[in-house]
Amino acid sequence: MASSLSIKSLFVVLPPLLFSPGCLPVDEEIEGDEAGECSDGVDNDQDGVLDCDDEGCAIATACAGDDDDDDSADDDSGDDDDSTGETYLVTASSTGGGEISPEGGTAVGSGESLSLILTPDPGMEPGDVEGTCGGTLDGLSFTTDPVVADCTVTASFQGEDVGPAPYCSDIPPEVQNLVTCDPEANLDDWSVGGSSGINGIMIPSGRILSLPFTANAAGSHGFVEITNNMPGLVATGLSWHGWFSAEPGGPYVKDNPPCRRFSPNPNPLRLQWNQTAPAQWECHLDTTPRTLYFNMEVACIPELETGCTPGERYDGDYYLQLSHGLD
Repeated sequence: MASSLSIKSLFVVLPPLLFSPGCLPVDEEIEGDEAGECSDGVDNDQDGVLDCDDEGCAIATACAGDDDDDDSADDDSGDDDDSTGETYLVTASSTGGGEISPEGGTAVGSGESLSLILTPDPGMEPGDVEGTCGGTLDGLSFTTDPVVADCTVTASFQGEDVGPAPYCSDIPPEVQNLVTCDPEANLDDWSVGGSSGINGIMIPSGRILSLPFTANAAGSHGFVEITNNMPGLVATGLSWHGWFSAEPGGPYVKDNPPCRRFSPNPNPLRLQWNQTAPAQWECHLDTTPRTLYFNMEVACIPELETGCTPGERYDGDYYLQLSHGLD
């Protein structure tokens, strides 16, 4: 009876030893040996390395590279292979007569481009498109360069190019009753960069004389020179005043000294101009053909502080000679 119990006890103790888990063969887990494991965000083999960073996923399709050319799954085609998922802000704005769309800030993926539409107001057309994004303007569509940082686009608009305005048109209202302008009394020889002299030019008493010309001597430098035999104006406090403008008797075409001159005795006096590039000692008239005016008056110039009465003009016709030509 004791022997029987001993055998039974041995039988009970041995099975746990024979079938202990530590003694059984175990299949090794490998990241990527099951479909989807290389993109599921789980450490399937519990080695502390996930998905494509695990060597088991080295040849997996999901880890072959970010080659997609759209925002969907990897399609291994297209040219946005280096997309990082980052976005940048493209800020678009406009000046002048027109709009740009989309306006304001637009988020754009790294390496992508943004297309914007320009809409000019009636009578306007696109001018320059500037900013830090870079890009190309094609008609009314502007496409940025691939965006790699926050950047800006600023579109400007300008009047449609309808050619030079008719001579002596569009006299500003504030000088409508002061300007004398005759389309036949022009500087057309100057318009083609020629040289000529005109004697006996008269500034009518109390008025502004405007001489039209077409600025189409692009690439040239020139001058306009004044001489006269009239008595000096020092005693009167008045001054001869000459300037370039885009309208008869209108504002200075450029508000800088080379584009306007004053003298109580313009004998001689010269103004330099150019149609090449801005220069310190010359009045830059731009290079686009357009109607301009050379204006002259004899009046009180308040900024000269000569003691005259503002608004006072020379009481009498003022005669002089004018020559113009290329340097």
